[in-house]
Amino acid sequence: MKFSGLCEWIGGLFLKITPLARASKNLGIKHSQLNLKRAGPKLWVSPLDGVSKRIEDAVLDTYTLDGWKGSSAEGGLLLNLIKSLSFHTLPNHYRATFVEAIYSGNVQQRFMVSLSDLLAQVALSDKDSMCRNVDFMFSQHEVIEDWGDGITFKNNMSALHFFPTIESWMFADLLRSAGSELILQIAKTSEIPKCLSWM
Repeated sequence: MKFSGLCEWIGGLFLKITPLARASKNLGIKHSQLNLKRAGPKLWVSPLDGVSKRIEDAVLDTYTLDGWKGSSAEGGLLLNLIKSLSFHTLPNHYRATFVEAIYSGNVQQRFMVSLSDLLAQVALSDKDSMCRNVDFMFSQHEVIEDWGDGITFKNNMSALHFFPTIESWMFADLLRSAGSELILQIAKTSEIPKCLSWM
């Protein structure tokens, strides 16, 4: 029984349903609410070790107690998965380039790849090339980048500089869980250049 869409009859009581809980229910996704103790402004007590932490870390610690392992990377895992699937072999100059820049063409003109070519590669990609590209993206060995006209420079930047909590095993798990068709559909939305523009 529902009341004005804001409450639901649960266990003999009308309980307020949050917008997030309602959206989760509509999507068929399990919703859970964690009871974390506030430790101060923007800090919460971790149930794992009692230390004051950012909300993301306290939530991850809660799930760690249930045997889960994960990372909080504000979209970095999904976006880097799409990047790793967008090339058969990731070029040196794209190792530490954000996928939003690649997909929006916000790179040097000589390095631009058309959106249709990127999406075609995502559709054709395989786990081996994804794993090879992820290993390269997260490696910190120095590479020589050739920018043409005799301009070269050494670069050891990697995705780890921007997403230190992401681990390589997460990419294969996300691809297996979501499936390549869903990842392709997400890449096709053309929202990648806009999705994190506020960050």
